[in-house]
Order: sequence, then C-alpha cells, then structure tokens
Amino acid sequence: MTEWKNTFVFQGKKLSYNRIQFNNPSERAVEVAIAFDFLANLDSKKRILEVGHVLSHYENTLSDYLGIKSRQIIDKFEIDVGVDNQDLISFLSPEKYDAIVSVSTVEHIGQGAEPSGHYGQSVESRDLEEPLKAIAKIYDLLATDGKALITVPFGKLTDAGWFIQCSQEYLDLLVEKYGIPQAAISISFLKLINIETTSSSPRMVWGESKAVELSSVEYNSPWPCANGIAVIQLSKVSADFHLNLNAEPTPLFYEMLYQEQQELEKSQPEIQTAAELEQSPDFIFLVSTLAAQLHTSEEELEESHAFVQLMQGKIEQLQGVQEQLSQTQEELKRIQTLMQEVQAEKDWLQSKYLAVRQMAHQLQKELEQALARQR
Repeated sequence: MTEWKNTFVFQGKKLSYNRIQFNNPSERAVEVAIAFDFLANLDSKKRILEVGHVLSHYENTLSDYLGIKSRQIIDKFEIDVGVDNQDLISFLSPEKYDAIVSVSTVEHIGQGAEPSGHYGQSVESRDLEEPLKAIAKIYDLLATDGKALITVPFGKLTDAGWFIQCSQEYLDLLVEKYGIPQAAISISFLKLINIETTSSSPRMVWGESKAVELSSVEYNSPWPCANGIAVIQLSKVSADFHLNLNAEPTPLFYEMLYQEQQELEKSQPEIQTAAELEQSPDFIFLVSTLAAQLHTSEEELEESHAFVQLMQGKIEQLQGVQEQLSQTQEELKRIQTLMQEVQAEKDWLQSKYLAVRQMAHQLQKELEQALARQR
C-alpha cells in the first residue's frame, strides 16, 4: 500500500509537494518546489531571470520576503503583467544574470503548437535541438559564478511535435556539441512512482532516480504528463564561452508519444502471419512475377552497361582524334607564322634588290657620260 506523504526528497533535502491545482497534478508538484528552493538559497538575488511564465502562478507574499519576486520574466506567448513577450533564442540582454530559472519551458522552444492550440504556434519546420540551444543560451546569459536551474521531461527521447522529451543521449550533446563545460553542469532525476486517482487534488509520490532507470519512461504513460524529469543545474565557470545557435541537428532516433503509438497500432489492419503469407498462391505468384521482372531488368542492365562501355570507347577514340586535330592545328599555325616571316624576308630582299639595281643603273649612266666627254 502506498504511503502518501506531504514531502519528497531532492538532493538530501525534504521539500513540500506543490498542491496548488494550476496545471497540476503534474510534474509541477515537484518542479515548483525545487525551483523556489533554488531561488530562496541563492547567494545573490539582484539579477534574476525566469524563462517561461510559470512560478508567478504559485507564489505569494513570501516571494517578496525572500527577494525573488522582482525577477525579470520572459515568455514568448503568455501575456501578463510583468512578463516580457520575447523569444529566448533571440533575446538580447545588456547584462548578465546572477541566476536563471526555467520550469518545463525549454522543451517547447522551437517546437510547434500544443494540440488544443492554447500554447505555442504552428511552424513549417522545427529544429529538434532548439531546446538544447535554449539551455546553452541560458548558460551564455549567466554572469561568471552565476547559477541556473532548468527542468525538462525525461525518459525515452520523444518528439511530441510541441515539445521534446529529453534522454541522456540528447542531454549529453550539451557538453559534446554545444560546449558547456562538464564542470559547469550537473543533472539530477526524479521519477513519478504513484498518483491518487480518486481525489480532486490527488497526492503524488516522486522519488529520486538515475538516468538509466528512466530510459524507458514514456510521457503520459502510465500517468498523465511527465513520468520522469531531469533537473539541470548550471554554474558559469568562465566568461569564455562561444554560443553556437547554428549547429545542424545530430541524427538521433525520436520516439512518438505513447498515445500516438497506440492509435497507430489500432489503425493498422490485421494481416496474415509471415508463414501464412509465404504459403499463399497470391504471394508465390507475386514473388515469381517480381523475380521474372528482376531477371529481365538485370539483362537490360547488362545490355545498357555494354552499350555504355561501347560509347565510352567511341568517346575515347574521338578524344584521341580531337587531340591529334588540335596538334595539327597548332602545327599549321606554326607553319603559317613561318611563311609570314619568310614572306617578310622576301619582301625586304626584293626592296634591297631594286635599290641596288637602281644604283647600278645610275652608275652606268654616269660612266657613259664620262666616256663621252673624254672623246
């Protein structure tokens, strides 16, 4: 029999379950408590950023006493007093933050609209790693020694269309691909163990777990919403960090939501077993027909290959003739140049010959005149 308690344990500390019914019962039962504990124990509360408009729905005047109600809140879609409607990925801040908190928000960033249409927006294409880029952006927005706490659904890597359920392989990319130092990140895990089904404000039992123990956990199964969560804690170790928002997604296998898988299985018509199918006349005829078509295609392929080889030989011959023709043309050009040089030399010699002949004629004439005078 389940022992229902008002508290759960996180990192050695007892925290009270959140019983406020807004978006609850869900993972909010533990996320909100963890987030408020994180904010309450900060060394510096001067510059706090909340990504996603969540905690305001659960806080009271105690937040003023703790000095955390004056935090800046950004949310792309929710409109409320004190909320800046900005997208985290394109968000520009003139300052760095001492602390950043984000509860069940980053898994939606860059994804589509929630099926009811109450949250998000329809998009033509999605970047399945934009939640990771959002976490890297949060790390980039931290001042040196600043702290961040981020919660996301965790279990089987799942593309739900309007959010991504993270897995260990997926979160490993934060270090391996997006450059967050290993020393700057720690991740803890909680698993939903049980939930009341007979109360309007049901109690829940969450327990600390390991990533490997959550590897097969599905969203919305067996209980509504996340059945496992990851609590990501960041500590900015250095201002030297290069934020890369243009990385192409790594090819990972994403599951469908559990309900979608069930609907898909129900929609598939019943089919014969493989053994029955192999013995059916229709199947044997189909296989024979396909085999004959395959054989014909193979013969046509061989003929095509032989024709290609023949054409390749012809092309090589033509290339050889073209090369010879090119050499002949070059030789012809050289001969033409030589003939032009010879013609120029001939013309020069001809002009010299005419000049000498004219001079000899002149001398002959002068000689004849001189002889006539002597007589």
